[in-house]
Amino acid sequence: MQHTRIFNLFPPKQVVIYACVGAVATCVHLSLVYLFVENFAMHPLFANVFAFFTAFNVSYLGHHNFTFAGHMVDVKEAMRRYALVAMGGFVLNESLFYYFLQIEKFHYLISLLCVLMIVPPITFLLSKCWAFYQREAVT
Repeated sequence: MQHTRIFNLFPPKQVVIYACVGAVATCVHLSLVYLFVENFAMHPLFANVFAFFTAFNVSYLGHHNFTFAGHMVDVKEAMRRYALVAMGGFVLNESLFYYFLQIEKFHYLISLLCVLMIVPPITFLLSKCWAFYQREAVT
């Protein structure tokens, strides 16, 4: 019974698609942080802000069109909800990034990789169970 609940929350095909979209968004995110830090001498925390917002667009489009395709939520409503999920994810992302950089003193790339292993599972559940979730119509 518990096994079935986990598969309902994390259907393997949907998780794979989510991971692929997330991998593309993560590559965009990581590449931009690296570019801004190494080529423009931007502080990693500031570079992360710019990279996040670019990666958000990649992520939303991918999840809207592929991961949660057929979700039947109004496009504007899904964007609003997903923006809230993403903003919450960003706050968690930036807070954890600060923690790993400033408290643990990890290299910025190691810090970012740690963050990127923690935040996506949380945002998947919020996206699936709220941002792209259409309640059944009451008849």
